[in-house]
Amino acid sequence: SIVYGVLLRPLPYNEPDRIVVVRSEVDYDGAQRPVTVSVQWNELAAWNRPFDAIAQAAFYSSEVVALSGNNGSEVLPSAVVSSTFFSTVAGPLAAGRPLDVSDDNAPSVVISERLAQRLFGSIDRAIGGQLVLTRQTYTVVGVASRAFQFPSANVDVWMPAGFVHAVNPRCCGFHVVARLEPGGTIERARAAVHSMIQSSTLGRGRPSTAFRTNVLRLSDDLVSNVRPALLALFASVLMVLAIACGNLINLLLTRNSVRARELAIRRALGASTGRIVRALLVESAILSAAGAISGVVLAAFSLTALSRLAAGAIPRLETVQIDRPALLFAICLAGLATMLTGIAPALRAVAGTAIPNQGSGMTATPLGARRLQRAMCIVQVALAVMLLVGATLMGRSLVRLLNVDLGVAADHVLTASLNLAFGERPTDAQTIARINRLVETIAALPGVRAVGAGTSLPPSVSRIAVTLRRRGDVVDYQAAAVPATPGYFSALQMRLIKGRFFTDADDDRHPPAIILSENTAKRFFGGDDPIGRALTMPTVRDGVRSSAEMTVVGVTANVKYAGLAAPPDDIVYRPFAQQPWVAPFLVVRTAGDPSDFANTLRREIAAADNGMVISSVTTLEDLVAEATAQPQFRTILLAAFASLALGIAAIGLYGVVAYAVSRRTKEIGIRVAMGAAPGEIQMMVLRDGLIVAVTGIVIGTAAALAGARVLSRLLYGIAPTDPVSFVFAAAGLLGLTLVASYIPARRAARIEPTRALRTE
Repeated sequence: SIVYGVLLRPLPYNEPDRIVVVRSEVDYDGAQRPVTVSVQWNELAAWNRPFDAIAQAAFYSSEVVALSGNNGSEVLPSAVVSSTFFSTVAGPLAAGRPLDVSDDNAPSVVISERLAQRLFGSIDRAIGGQLVLTRQTYTVVGVASRAFQFPSANVDVWMPAGFVHAVNPRCCGFHVVARLEPGGTIERARAAVHSMIQSSTLGRGRPSTAFRTNVLRLSDDLVSNVRPALLALFASVLMVLAIACGNLINLLLTRNSVRARELAIRRALGASTGRIVRALLVESAILSAAGAISGVVLAAFSLTALSRLAAGAIPRLETVQIDRPALLFAICLAGLATMLTGIAPALRAVAGTAIPNQGSGMTATPLGARRLQRAMCIVQVALAVMLLVGATLMGRSLVRLLNVDLGVAADHVLTASLNLAFGERPTDAQTIARINRLVETIAALPGVRAVGAGTSLPPSVSRIAVTLRRRGDVVDYQAAAVPATPGYFSALQMRLIKGRFFTDADDDRHPPAIILSENTAKRFFGGDDPIGRALTMPTVRDGVRSSAEMTVVGVTANVKYAGLAAPPDDIVYRPFAQQPWVAPFLVVRTAGDPSDFANTLRREIAAADNGMVISSVTTLEDLVAEATAQPQFRTILLAAFASLALGIAAIGLYGVVAYAVSRRTKEIGIRVAMGAAPGEIQMMVLRDGLIVAVTGIVIGTAAALAGARVLSRLLYGIAPTDPVSFVFAAAGLLGLTLVASYIPARRAARIEPTRALRTE
């Protein structure tokens, strides 16, 4: 259901396969990874010109707005979109009309269905209603259906880019979404976009080797990060199913062997081979149908739990349900399971029918059936090894990820996302004064050990990028920048390698200063001491562009500002008073539980500056937990599948060994009568189980080695051929085999010769 709902179900837009997004990136010297390039508003005309394969293009930008109400302001996720956005995406509306070119000169908005219900009580009453967004009154002209989730599922407001840009010329950095012409292909669209960019101002001054543009289907772009993980989990599900089918084949072989007398009588009474096979397949179909029905019921109950477990980690998960495609798939699986589990045992049963032993009521299991049983056990163990190896690799990777060095101390830290620009945009001096005043107010509260403000929080990606140049150099370097107040470093307990942190003296009246991360210092200055060296950076202050030469005053330990699994970016820190930002994070280190301080922090921020909008208050530990949500989800599921596979394989192995002992009762009795010790009997039975297990372990290990590289994209700090994981998996299966074989071996050692031979 999840694979279909996330990866395969068509998007709820008109002809969704024709919707594409354009992604551009550029390589900079000194940057760890390519930098995403946004499109500016004045470049819209270049995209509105007709070119091959693309029928229409539109701009969009993900932003936030402040919704004013009777109870104060709240922050809403929004999208600023060009006039062709809704006709390009062609998503469903619940009421009203979409934005069009006429709205570029009017304060109009489209809102989400959930926001319409919350604010107006119904979607019909929302049309014509008014909202105060960032101190500007807008009229609601349309309500987007719940299925309309572009550019993201949490967007509540779509605003006309023309009007927003007229009010605030600094807005925004846009991305491009387009609709292919009927019959247009991705390849033609890529060529057309590349040609257009190279011939326009978009690509001017950018080397073709450094600047790249790609065109992707929207459906592929949305799930590109989760596709490998979901396909790996789906493969593990099929492996568990294969193990279960193998187990059922063994059980049916055993049962049919016991039913040899019945089958012989049926044949003696005139039943044909086909009729007996059909009867046995019907029995197998009943088992498969019962299993399929039970599985669907269990899936319906577990889907909610899975959705909670992966909340925020998998796109479109909230729309997943057990619908017709899932039910049809379950029916097909039931039919496949019937064929897999029923054909071989049925054919073996009719081929191996013998005259029943009148004395014992038992028949010897045919050699072919015994070989098939052992082969099924080997396959089960091999598949279980593969799953256990994958689960161990993922588990060890998750442990490494959870224990990764952030470069800061995440405990006892409360964060608040602030914005001073909802309304009249403050000047740099006003921004500095308001943030400094807030920091002083919060620092005076009881239970606060340190407080500061900065523009980024680990492990999230830094929101500011700067261009740097060494004195006397001709190469521009790209690095992520974090303007921060002096208390930011102590609140996060960052480690100073050399030099000093910022002080209150690092303001706009003193020489510009800069702090480098350890890796950045090595990249710029090698093994030389960077303290006192100079770097040049282009600056914009109150709309005036200039260039500033900054002196390196300190070097800090590396901090993860690009995600937990990514290597640290090149990071530079600027004094907040020298590079202010209207949307910083407040960082508070508390003496007690930071969650208990959240309401106090909200109240004090509102009292200190009622024009400052808070979008979220959360602990830094919660932010780190969100970053690990996706690897935790796939690790937990894969571990559950591996555990299930181990249990099924162990039961199957136990059943085969126990059945073999029951069929060899007479032989074991003779061996004991001839003087065999109980220990020898135990070893004989254990040896049979170990031969099956070791064969399966060898095959499974070889297969896991061949396929482990598929997991390489999902691992952190662990090689896909990690020997510890393979040894652990093999040892676990071997130990489980000993346990599964020991019980029937112990029972065999206690067989009394007289009782075993009494049947003769």
